[in-house]
Amino acid sequence: MELVRAILVNFVVPLAGLKVFLSLRGRMLEEHIERPPVIPLFIIFATYGGLLMIVLTVLFWRWSGMASLGLFYLVLVAPVAMTVLAVILYRQRRLSSYHFGSFIASGVYPCLVVPTVVLYRVLYP
Repeated sequence: MELVRAILVNFVVPLAGLKVFLSLRGRMLEEHIERPPVIPLFIIFATYGGLLMIVLTVLFWRWSGMASLGLFYLVLVAPVAMTVLAVILYRQRRLSSYHFGSFIASGVYPCLVVPTVVLYRVLYP
């Protein structure tokens, strides 16, 4: 059972996210979207996918050094990266629904993570 959990958390979830990203990228190319946000969308998928993997690791698997590195990225680097993406995508948000969705997804992350970390530090000093 433990092996199944390890495979699901560490392999199936990232591969499913990659598959969804590639299909979304393919759809953008088929629809001939002007300046498709492929790289920002990849960063967004990686960030939210990393968050999902951390949650699944906490719930179903054992904590590891890789999980610690992922959490480091999600708490310290990702809010800055997602804020920069939101600023960049703000100017492009009217080009397509993909641009608008990327803008919203990148803007929401810092607004959720930063208060969560602050609240955690207040409740568990």
